[in-house]
Amino acid sequence: YGQRVEIKDFNKTTTDDGNIYYYTSEKIGDGVLAKESKVYHIFYDEVDPDAPIDFNHRVAIGPKASFIYSMGNVVNNNDLSAKGGVGFNAGLVLNAHFGRRAISSPGGTGWLGLQAEVLYAYKSLGVNGNSLKFNGFEVPILAQCYFTPNVYIEAGPTFTGSFVSDPKHLDVNNEVYVVGDIKAYDVMLTVGLGYKTKSGFMINARYNLGNSKFAGNFPVK
Repeated sequence: YGQRVEIKDFNKTTTDDGNIYYYTSEKIGDGVLAKESKVYHIFYDEVDPDAPIDFNHRVAIGPKASFIYSMGNVVNNNDLSAKGGVGFNAGLVLNAHFGRRAISSPGGTGWLGLQAEVLYAYKSLGVNGNSLKFNGFEVPILAQCYFTPNVYIEAGPTFTGSFVSDPKHLDVNNEVYVVGDIKAYDVMLTVGLGYKTKSGFMINARYNLGNSKFAGNFPVK
């Protein structure tokens, strides 16, 4: 409108409800007719429509393979002795990492996580000089607590069972154990320590504590 406008300063204020406003203190006009006023401004950030959305969590799915060392514990039976054996498992893993370590941190760097797996498992044990082999499944469902965005501890149940056992029979001191009928269903207590890279690759070590006998007449846990 032909008046002289002098911008004196640029300010920011926060209202009681948490909203942030920017304003300029402007001097309009000259001489005795000059007046000062606050002019509020609204700024719009330019948003890239192709930029990825930073959710508050990260979910990943992928393959997994592990080395297993199994140990047997004989329960109330002096005729049996068990030794450890090697095996492996392999399958799919689903991992979810929740929250943010700090306000400025990306999503999926918080304290809590959850991991579920569906695995094929091959295990072996030595019993009185015989090698027992078990083919079955394992389904761990574990809660995770991250000390850092990468290092975590985990704990939870692992559901397990056996499809096939070999040999079919085991003869120890004139007592026959029908190993082929062993199903080895159990709910194991699992605890572990792990490390996850920024790319999502994970490495960990776990201990599984079995709670059930392999079968009613085969007192080995």
